Amino acid sequence: MAKAVIPLYQQYINRVLDGTRLASRLERLSVERCVKLMQDERYFFDEKAADHVLEVFSLFRHTKGKYAGRLFELMDWQAFILAMVFGVKIKANGLRLFRKLLLCVPKKNGKSEFAGALGVFMTYFDHEKGAEVYSAANKYDQALFSWEAGKKIAKQLAQEYPSMNSILKVMDSITNRSLINLEEDCYFKPLASDAKTIDGVNPHCGIVDEYHEARTTGIPDNLESGMVAREQPLLCIISTRGFNLKGPLWQLEQSYIQILEGAAENDAVLPMIYGPDEGDDWQDPKTWEKANPGLGRTPTLEGLQSEFDKAVTEGRSREINFRTKNLNEWTSVGKRWLQDKKVMGGSTNWESGELVGKICFAGLDLAKTRDITAVALLFPPDEDCDRFKTIMRYYCPEENAEERSKQDQVP
Repeated sequence: MAKAVIPLYQQYINRVLDGTRLASRLERLSVERCVKLMQDERYFFDEKAADHVLEVFSLFRHTKGKYAGRLFELMDWQAFILAMVFGVKIKANGLRLFRKLLLCVPKKNGKSEFAGALGVFMTYFDHEKGAEVYSAANKYDQALFSWEAGKKIAKQLAQEYPSMNSILKVMDSITNRSLINLEEDCYFKPLASDAKTIDGVNPHCGIVDEYHEARTTGIPDNLESGMVAREQPLLCIISTRGFNLKGPLWQLEQSYIQILEGAAENDAVLPMIYGPDEGDDWQDPKTWEKANPGLGRTPTLEGLQSEFDKAVTEGRSREINFRTKNLNEWTSVGKRWLQDKKVMGGSTNWESGELVGKICFAGLDLAKTRDITAVALLFPPDEDCDRFKTIMRYYCPEENAEERSKQDQVP
């Protein structure tokens, strides 16, 4: 008897659960949750639907880099996400369970191309009449990344398959960019965060790119509110982490972590967050593997090693860029000129009570309108201690603190 072929998505599940894949805590929780949902009596796993989306993706061709022109060979983690989104269904009505996907993954793991392929699938192969599919971002140029990948995928399909060629129409001008499905009256368009263009949409699928740059929840909120008339819509938020620790992506991630940990419940969302665990050493290659599910193919180990070498030798800003963009680690600022270990090398432990009666030099910087009022207290060395000691205090008006947090992107 021929040995049964294990589907790619099941291979990924097995690798995560048996420890072959060095998964983070959040990645493992996501996989365990999906397995639990598939076994829930309210839901079922539609293998045919999962196989359908994977088969269609296998017809697509890569659009750039050394893989340009080659047929898609989905990585197991990508196959898992697609199988879960399209295969897990509700027994009561047969509709898909997951309506919202958060894919938070480092750069160079094929996000934009994956998103573009998803847009093409939802426009041409999901068979939703009059489907509106959008690639949305804060800036139009950013929204174009996924749409451009989808355009190339669709045009390559049209060259190879007459059935696709007969229903594909491409609009690609400065004022009108759209992939149109002539047979089912569907389209795939790029969309910026301008409220005038987002209000009134009726999306079957919305793909939000680089959500870490967003200052408000306007884009997903508008897309999601327009989906109420669709039977099984999908809102897909794809991003790398950034520097805004109180921004929309961070807040969304925190709410989804609550779901993964069992503190909250919403079966309709699928969080897939790839990154280091707290306390992991960013210089350890095992951490690189944990954060990058596609390591070895995309990104390559050589490419990641090159970025790491720059992070070590070219200063703190390069280090922050590597940790944020290549390891998907939250950091509080985009640029620094001093490394933390050098700053903390001058630190000492002391209690404020020790400073009573000591000589003190005070500096006061008063704010006029938008600035922050700052007070600096400097205590010079004396016979009890050979180091300077400082106390810093910062102030802003309480009534506009929340507004300033959003505008300045700091807590």
